[in-house]
Amino acid sequence: MNLIQTIKSTLDRSLHIILDDEEIIITKLGQYENRTWYSWVSWGPTEGSEPSYHSTLITEDEVIKRISILSNDEELELGLRLAIDHFFGKSLWENA
Repeated sequence: MNLIQTIKSTLDRSLHIILDDEEIIITKLGQYENRTWYSWVSWGPTEGSEPSYHSTLITEDEVIKRISILSNDEELELGLRLAIDHFFGKSLWENA
């Protein structure tokens, strides 16, 4: 089951993935040792008094793998793919 409701790429070069009850914000941080690093932040509701929050550093390959897991390996709609392409500044779907 595809958990992704929408994906938006914003002018500040962040990628927002909206799930049923959680939001994921991916931000490009920069280069380190010839790799581009991104921040993957997820937050959403919990049963407590504060929202659930988690942040981790990941690479582009890991971003793509996680999006694939969230979509249950289903092909994403064109608009969602274009938002991802806009964020990375290149086409990831040339062979799709």
